[in-house]
Amino acid sequence: MRYLWWVWLAAVLNGCIPYSDNPLTAPDKDGPDPAILGTWYLHEEGETVFLHMGVDVKTKGLRVVMVEFQKDGEVKTSELIGHTSRLGNNTYMNLRWDRPADPDAGYLFVKYQVAGNRTGLGLIRSDVVEKAIREGKIRGIIDQNPSSIRLIDSSEKLQEYVQKHDATLFEELKWMNRWDLSKGHAGPSIGKSGDGITIERRQEFSETVYSLGDESCELSLTTYESEPNLGVIVVRSKCVSSWQCQLSLFEKGLAKVMEDEQQARAFRALSWGRLAPDQPVPHELSYRLALAAFESPLWDKKRGRAKTGHENKCVVDLANNADIYRELKLIFPRLSRSIRFSSAEKVLVMEAGKLPFFDALTMHGVQAKDRLPFDCQAWFSVSSPQQQ
Repeated sequence: MRYLWWVWLAAVLNGCIPYSDNPLTAPDKDGPDPAILGTWYLHEEGETVFLHMGVDVKTKGLRVVMVEFQKDGEVKTSELIGHTSRLGNNTYMNLRWDRPADPDAGYLFVKYQVAGNRTGLGLIRSDVVEKAIREGKIRGIIDQNPSSIRLIDSSEKLQEYVQKHDATLFEELKWMNRWDLSKGHAGPSIGKSGDGITIERRQEFSETVYSLGDESCELSLTTYESEPNLGVIVVRSKCVSSWQCQLSLFEKGLAKVMEDEQQARAFRALSWGRLAPDQPVPHELSYRLALAAFESPLWDKKRGRAKTGHENKCVVDLANNADIYRELKLIFPRLSRSIRFSSAEKVLVMEAGKLPFFDALTMHGVQAKDRLPFDCQAWFSVSSPQQQ
């Protein structure tokens, strides 16, 4: 499930997204921030999400209508109402569910930033809020069954806390494009190269998707023609075969991408996606990360967290120290480049006994109750030829 749809839906289904009794600020008498108004879209894995943001007829505040078009033709919709707030140089949305209606849920805080024809959105982080409540930095209620977090402090206290902790309080911004209706719609251009790689150029999304493989292992690489994503390659795979097969497809697809001179010059980052696939195999990277954590003094396996600092940073250190992506690294010198695990998002931790590769971990002394990281969204930085 893609980031944006998961963000909104998780607040209702999981109850783990923090809500607040009070907004950050009262609604502005002049209405919502005009910069955020319009239609924004995100296209991933053949599915498209639209966010329509405009002025609500009744409240004169902000109405957000979310529409997701899925591959099978199914459409999902949801609506929120609220208003925008500005604290210093940062901007936020205070949103409440309208459809599906949930009047008791309170306000959901979303940080946003508009840069030209793109907008970045970041949801408030439940782990940071929970820790702040437990340490008495902000007033709130934590309920374990069912899991929920609710802020009960005043708007003034919330403003003070958000301004002080903004950098760690919100998820990294995820970017969407503004839909420019004046340009009309141009369908994708699809071709197939002689080496079996399908190349789909999506003009309306300023992206190109290179797809290859078969039913046992499918892999795609998506490139972008404009900032801020120019130079980023996003990898998506669906494999039930080996890690070696996945690597072979990636190397073949990357070589094809590098035939594009613009992409070759700009290539600076690789988004690998999750380390733990939904399919039964391969779990190589996930297994190596869990083992690295068990063997490292950086990780507290009893409490299931980094001994110091944030889990995201700890996972980056674990991955690099144990060289869990060593086969992937070997591909890049052939392109006069090198890569390094640079960022981890949404780290997941689980008792080792529940992991699908627990039997292999036991050979290294891992116990069933040891809590180890096994999954995250993985990003790699890529050096340019001039940096070699």
